[in-house]
Amino acid sequence: MDRRLPASSASTDGSGRVDVGRAVRCIFRQEGWGHTLLMGTLFMFIPAVGPIALQGYAIRIFKHLVVTGDDRNLPPLAGFGELLHLGIVSFLMSMLYMFPIFFLVYTGIGLGVLAGVLVVAGGAAALAALGLDPGLTAALTAVLAVLVVIAVLLVVYAFTIAIAYPLQAVHTMVEITGKIEYAWKVREVLAYIRFLGPEYRRAFVGMFFSNLLIMMAGTLLCYFGIFPAAVVVSLAAAHMRAQLYRIYLARGGTPLPMDPRF
Repeated sequence: MDRRLPASSASTDGSGRVDVGRAVRCIFRQEGWGHTLLMGTLFMFIPAVGPIALQGYAIRIFKHLVVTGDDRNLPPLAGFGELLHLGIVSFLMSMLYMFPIFFLVYTGIGLGVLAGVLVVAGGAAALAALGLDPGLTAALTAVLAVLVVIAVLLVVYAFTIAIAYPLQAVHTMVEITGKIEYAWKVREVLAYIRFLGPEYRRAFVGMFFSNLLIMMAGTLLCYFGIFPAAVVVSLAAAHMRAQLYRIYLARGGTPLPMDPRF
């Protein structure tokens, strides 16, 4: 990984632009994809270590694609111990990264609810002071309450997206190097995002909506489908990270020191 990829190899299809659809379809283009989904789903039911091993498999796919660009012959889901060892650093990074996000999000929700209650109460008092019909006052208060709830949700939602935006770049740096400290190298993370520019934004938006649709589809399949859906989401995200990193290299980005483990 000390060489730079030619522009024609920037993404797995040679276009130099991200392809969200290809990332999602990738797992289904493999021989024995059903077995992979089944095993990945079973991993999720193994307490504590199962999700870590699944993360390790996603990293194995990510590195395979970075090096070869071949998404038609992905490595098999095998070697639980090796996958566990490979995934532990990235898994810990995710936990450490997401904990403050969840804390801030739920704190924001709590503060938003409190502010909403005060606004609604104040609005109701103001309407009552106007001497309006009680029924009209109640209706207007209900409308105000709904608007406040929508406003709080939109603010929290936007805040969550803004914080989660760098996560693809953080995962890439940690998984390429195998070193958790890259998660806190804010300058390097932001430089990577700026270097990719519109492609990074396109990947983020595309994966966000595709993940939402996949998880919704999984939920509709008697809810149990959410588990294989989560496997598809994880592997598609690995494919997308590989696309972005290959584009980064093809454009002249400085290669990161690569952890030799696969």
